[in-house]
Amino acid sequence: MLALLALPGVGRTRVRARALFAAGILVSNDAALDQALRQEGLEIARGLGDTRGLIASLSLLATGYRWYGDCASARPLMEEAAELARELGEPVTLGQMLNNLAVMVQEEGEYGRARSLYEESLSLFLQAGDRRAVASSLNHLGDLASEERDYSLAHLLYEQSLATFRELGDRWGISGTLADLGDLARDEGDHELAHSQYRESLRMFLELKHDRGISRLLESLATCAAALGLSERSLKLAGAAAGLRQRLGIQVPFASKRRKADRSLEHPRAELDTARAATAWMEGWAMTTGEAIEYGLEQDVL
Repeated sequence: MLALLALPGVGRTRVRARALFAAGILVSNDAALDQALRQEGLEIARGLGDTRGLIASLSLLATGYRWYGDCASARPLMEEAAELARELGEPVTLGQMLNNLAVMVQEEGEYGRARSLYEESLSLFLQAGDRRAVASSLNHLGDLASEERDYSLAHLLYEQSLATFRELGDRWGISGTLADLGDLARDEGDHELAHSQYRESLRMFLELKHDRGISRLLESLATCAAALGLSERSLKLAGAAAGLRQRLGIQVPFASKRRKADRSLEHPRAELDTARAATAWMEGWAMTTGEAIEYGLEQDVL
């Protein structure tokens, strides 16, 4: 892909812009290079006067910033993308941009505006008959309800989302929603159910070779182990998740999830002496991805 960018004739064109974003994905373990490639793609899109291309470029760059934990840089880009999409007047495109913007607004604690954006995007997707997008919007509304501790509403929204993803055979959507239901069960104190849903989700992310999803599930299993008083296991899993993210060059994209995970590890660190806690963490950090997954999938831990 990088070689393509050096070919004669691949100047500041749509072909180069698309290749830059694809190349960014391929080097996503190098955050600086990934974002530099996406930024160049955006600059080309601005110069071409292609509204659809510009919307996509803004969204891709914003998503990159979010995945690397920089919502402050991501949000203005998504605000611009949403404004352009509204001017373009294509319902599905507008719905996608509003949904993406809502995620970032929610992360900054603006729950009222986030809900309005999610609900508008859901209405647009329903009108367009886009069931996958409807399921995604329901999932995000579930995230918001969970964040606001309205667990019964969150459960209803997640289950509706999961049912649609299952009907569509969308394995990424299924795995992500199972992880969300696991978080909900954990927060409600049903650790056996949470552990079961996390393990099912982890298996699916493994099949999908989705490293970000795998790192999320390892950390989710760590929080579940912490709640059960399995301190060494909790720190090993958290260390494994951190090691995988370090190798990928990514961060937990949501500060709220980062804070929740950090709080859950306070007890294991306090329960173990400093040396044992550090040893458990480093043992997890040193695990290969395969070793970490095998450890996370162990069943007889409850």
